[in-house]
Amino acid sequence: MDLKALVRLALVAAVLGFGSRATAQESVGVNIVVIEAAKSGQGIDKRIQELKLNGPIEDAGYTQAKVMDELETQVARESSVTLEILKKGGKARNLKVTVLDVDVKNDAVKLEVSIPEFDFKTTTNHKKGGRLMVAHKRSKDSALFLAVTPKLAPAP
Repeated sequence: MDLKALVRLALVAAVLGFGSRATAQESVGVNIVVIEAAKSGQGIDKRIQELKLNGPIEDAGYTQAKVMDELETQVARESSVTLEILKKGGKARNLKVTVLDVDVKNDAVKLEVSIPEFDFKTTTNHKKGGRLMVAHKRSKDSALFLAVTPKLAPAP
């Protein structure tokens, strides 16, 4: 292939968007925070406050909350990450997050979030760092909160 043909091919690829979107966002940062909350006691974990997750917890009437687990990882497009969130009776409960699509131009990520053991599955669209927060009531006075936040890499 001569130099002119190579330059034309590179120009066509640039116009069609090949390389820019695909190489810049083959994976997405995903932050998952598992929080245990109670209506008795006082004190919201400092990490929960740093992540600005305390609002929904306090709005639900919980006065005490602590981070049980946190995972910050990269997930490739059309791939998943699974985090064990509870173990009950020797059986694991798993949170699965799948990156379905990444739209760099609109700063948006489409995720599928599921907890098969709770028959929970939803598809969510996150724009500009939007977060999904799910609560699972464990008893009259306690709940498990799960916060999932995708993060796109900054544009070059």
